[in-house]
Amino acid sequence: MNNSWFWGCNGVLALEAESFTLAIYFSNPINRSLFSVEMGLELSLDRVHRVDLEEAYKRLVSNSCASSKQNFMFPFVILKESQEQAQLSTGPVKVMATMRRDRNFVITVEVEDRRNSGNEDMIESLC
Repeated sequence: MNNSWFWGCNGVLALEAESFTLAIYFSNPINRSLFSVEMGLELSLDRVHRVDLEEAYKRLVSNSCASSKQNFMFPFVILKESQEQAQLSTGPVKVMATMRRDRNFVITVEVEDRRNSGNEDMIESLC
C-alpha cells in the first residue's frame, strides 16, 4: 500500500482460494480533481497472485490507464468513480464488486465459484 498526504491511499489486496486468486486494486486520492477514485479486479485460475503482488499492482495501475483490454494476461476490469458496479468472470468463477465514496471509501466484493454442481455453489462476500 502507498500512503502519501498528497496522493491519498492506493494499493492491492489479494484473495487466495483453493481454485483461484483475485487481486483487488484500489485508489482513493485526496484530490479527486487531479486523480480519480478507482478499483480494479484481476482474476487468475492459475493463482498467480500468490507469488508477486507488486507485479499485479503494476499491471492493474497500467490497465486503469489503458484504452484497450487486448494483450493482457488475465481477465480484469477497472471501475471508475462514476460507475457503480463491475463484474468479472473466468471459467466457473464470477466476481461482482461495488465501490462507494461517502464519508468513507467502501469496496464490496462478492465471489461466486461454480466449480461444484447443483446447490453446492459457493458465494463469498468481502467488505
